[in-house]
Amino acid sequence: MNVFVVITLAIAPGLFWLWFFYKKDKLEPEPRHLIAKTFFWGVFLAIPVLIVQIPFLIISSSMVFLAVIVAPITEEFGKYLVVRWGVYKNIEFDEPVDGIIYAAAAALGFASIENVFYLLGSYYAPQEISEGTSASYAVLTLFVIRGLLSVPGHALWSSLWGYALGVAKFSPPERANTLIRNGLLLSMFSHGFFNGLLVIFPPLALGVLVLIPLGWRMTFRRIADALAASPHALKSLSDAEQFPKGGDRQDI
Repeated sequence: MNVFVVITLAIAPGLFWLWFFYKKDKLEPEPRHLIAKTFFWGVFLAIPVLIVQIPFLIISSSMVFLAVIVAPITEEFGKYLVVRWGVYKNIEFDEPVDGIIYAAAAALGFASIENVFYLLGSYYAPQEISEGTSASYAVLTLFVIRGLLSVPGHALWSSLWGYALGVAKFSPPERANTLIRNGLLLSMFSHGFFNGLLVIFPPLALGVLVLIPLGWRMTFRRIADALAASPHALKSLSDAEQFPKGGDRQDI
């Protein structure tokens, strides 16, 4: 196994989950160039997030504080800004589910570059996982664990504010601000709780096997609700009622 293979393995889960979320937008799929743009902005987000986190890394030696408080706040808020500043006002952002799709794209971009650092670290220092562990075994183990848990976890937590952002765009301003604030807080809390299970007490790490399915359940429910509230869904329903299957449709 060489460095190129390691980087490929690190990026692969993010691309798979990006495709997975993209296919959930069944009514009016977003332009692929906007999805790619948001994904890559998520990748570049790692730089400003690291810059913001450096002072906390210097003044605090507490892994719990950094993982449970600093990382969730800086990362979720950063991903939110990528979508808010990048595509929120774009004409293509025209239904609630778009908030989830773009949030997932930004989150998976960030998760992909994060995964590159983790897998490269495992490749060059496998002894940190277990004495005598080969680099290839260490990388493959981390690839499976992070590919099934941490990488999609980024998308799941960000989908909480993504859904709020999608609904907020079609809501009165006073309600929109509350929705976005609550969505961000919920995503930061969920992200922090996930990290806490991994770093506070090792046996608690098994809790992620419960938390991740709950995250998927919340996400699927929000996707279903967002699709049901889509103007494209309402238009399709209106067309179906106006022009029943098998009926005659005349151009107007």
